[in-house]
Amino acid sequence: MVNYDNMKRRADELQLNFAIVSCRIGKSRSWLNTSRANEYDIPSNLLNEIAKILDTKPEFLRGETDNPDAKIIPPSSKDAASVASRRSRRRAWDSNAGCTH
Repeated sequence: MVNYDNMKRRADELQLNFAIVSCRIGKSRSWLNTSRANEYDIPSNLLNEIAKILDTKPEFLRGETDNPDAKIIPPSSKDAASVASRRSRRRAWDSNAGCTH
């Protein structure tokens, strides 16, 4: 079962909203909010995609751990710059791309 509170908290940390996450996995803008409101479970293949978008593991999104960084190898200082660059590109993509659903 999905822990939507963990998902929402992680999305907020990354300055993403559920509409953007939904679009990135090919769903309508309201898909995640509807799923949350109706307490739907999310198939593991989609949960894995959402975990990648939120830079976390599916275990965190299922509530099996309280640590969003569980099992993620900490980046080196060189990798940290790469992560910051990816996040910057992600924000630019989010602001320029609309969901077509």
